[in-house]
Amino acid sequence: MSIFHRNDGFGGCSGCGRRSRRQEDHQCTPGFTFKPIGPFTAIDRRSTQSPCPPACDIQTRTFTNPANIVIPDSGPATPYPSPITVSGMTGNIVQVTVRLINLSHEYPDDIDIMLVGPSGQNATIMSDVGGSDDVTNITLTLDDLAPTAMPGNNTLFTGTFKPTNAGAVFDNFPDAPSPSGGSMLSSFNFTDPNGTWNLYVIDDEGSDSGSIAGGWELTITTSNCTP
Repeated sequence: MSIFHRNDGFGGCSGCGRRSRRQEDHQCTPGFTFKPIGPFTAIDRRSTQSPCPPACDIQTRTFTNPANIVIPDSGPATPYPSPITVSGMTGNIVQVTVRLINLSHEYPDDIDIMLVGPSGQNATIMSDVGGSDDVTNITLTLDDLAPTAMPGNNTLFTGTFKPTNAGAVFDNFPDAPSPSGGSMLSSFNFTDPNGTWNLYVIDDEGSDSGSIAGGWELTITTSNCTP
């Protein structure tokens, strides 16, 4: 008896136990191993290994620091940075999203936020957006896959946006790693998620203040698949 399977692109097996008409499908026999040769598979009758490779382990977990982040009228927030410790995840990062919960500020354009991962990578995920209009208790979800960036000069509102740095120059985060210049959360892809993540928040102008009253959340997806 022969079993056909299709490589799902992540090292796993889709459709095991049924035949597919796609040319790239591999044929294998229980009790034998196989090696791809072009789009097909050669059977090795000397082995007793299962013909279908193990499926990938995909994990998604959310970690939270609910402590209020107080943003002064100028300078670093309190606490600075705000940490989240990640542990127990396997594989490397394939996606990261960040939520800023109950953000209020009298002049959102003043807010600069940089995320630093355990391996040292960083991204300025919010800077020079939202203009001068007050916001109260909005929640921003930052996701590379969001359809739009945060507005540069218009009023911010609760929603999902791409991480956005609308400024023309690098922001200065005191006592923090030098900004890489990037804003996308894909900067953390293919790194180990475990360890301490730090959120650096500053107000880069005077007179106006705010807070992230609900703290922040970090959602990480990892995979142990071999590219």
